Amino acid sequence: MQDGDVRLVQLALKKAGFAIEIDRIYGIDTEKAVRQFQKNKGLDVDGRVGPQTRAALGL
Repeated sequence: MQDGDVRLVQLALKKAGFAIEIDRIYGIDTEKAVRQFQKNKGLDVDGRVGPQTRAALGL
């Protein structure tokens, strides 16, 4: 993922209620938030922002 895409993911996670820093880096904190988001939404928990996760994030 490019930094602009990571920023959009981080903004969507923040909007979803996750306390995440918008730093454009897909690091461990972003991956943890993605995994928790996936779990909360009943998605496959893989830490990747694929089509289903993107759709659930509204991206």
